Amino acid sequence: WCAHIGKIRIINDSSQPKRVIFEASFNSSNDSTLTINSAFLNEKLSLKQQPLEFSREILVPPGEHALEFNCNGKPAYAPGDPRVLVFRVNNFILRNP
Repeated sequence: WCAHIGKIRIINDSSQPKRVIFEASFNSSNDSTLTINSAFLNEKLSLKQQPLEFSREILVPPGEHALEFNCNGKPAYAPGDPRVLVFRVNNFILRNP
């Protein structure tokens, strides 16, 4: 789970761009919009309670990069849990095409 903002760092330690498949599913406890931004991927997704499957082929340049996530959803009601639970990333994977 993430709060309203999350970040995943991706490192391509080779000297050449690398083509990979980014797969995950995303959901939120209420209807919301998740924005994914980076130098090589920009997406806007509509989230609900049911996980939304996501798959994109991306070209990652050499170096370290960030995928930034921003969700406008309301935090989930979770009595006793002090975390701010706005959206969830499930089964994140980067793989060769």
